[in-house]
Amino acid sequence: YSGENEYVSWPATFNCEGAVETWLFGLTNHTHDSLKLRMQECVSAFDEKPRHEFIFDWCAMLASTVCKIVYTEDVNWSFEQLEEGNENALRDFNKKQIDILNKYAELILGELSGNDRKKIITLMTLDVHARDVVIGLVDSKAETNQTFAWMSQLKFHMDDKTNTVRIEICDYITYFGYEYIGNCGCLVVTPLTDRCYITLTQAMRLVLGGAPAGPAGTGKTETTK
Repeated sequence: YSGENEYVSWPATFNCEGAVETWLFGLTNHTHDSLKLRMQECVSAFDEKPRHEFIFDWCAMLASTVCKIVYTEDVNWSFEQLEEGNENALRDFNKKQIDILNKYAELILGELSGNDRKKIITLMTLDVHARDVVIGLVDSKAETNQTFAWMSQLKFHMDDKTNTVRIEICDYITYFGYEYIGNCGCLVVTPLTDRCYITLTQAMRLVLGGAPAGPAGTGKTETTK
């Protein structure tokens, strides 16, 4: 259970025995391994149900990550269609995004538990930013997935060889950490957030550091995480 009382089942039990530093380290690894396995199951299950039903079957962290993976795949597929001559590929995908957001809006107006409502608001926040990115790609007449406007976005992929979620932005690549964060919600993603992502990841690629500065409560810590 998370602090918000969100429950995620483990595929195997874990015994907290022996020295505390030993079992605590083992518990951390067990949690990561369990979430990695659940993530694979979540990705496989995505196509089995409509999205507005799928999201209720999984915890917020897994559902939002899988939606990011699908979003990346859909935009790349739209670019492939664009290269094959379908000039409206990105516009068509943008209409699909708006339909999903409308469905989320309908769900929020209905009867929901506190955790489900928070989960849907998180997904809406991420999808509104994704919609704005696609509108920007359409307006700038982007033609390939190598255009900077798309390269500079945080993109999630499921690596088939390692069964690990891979994250890319510009020429920086890292892997998902599977640290369970519960159903904590997320802040609005703005163009400034995108620039922070680029700056901090490029600093890491160059083995340097970065420290966002600004007023309290603006999202510096969450953006860095």
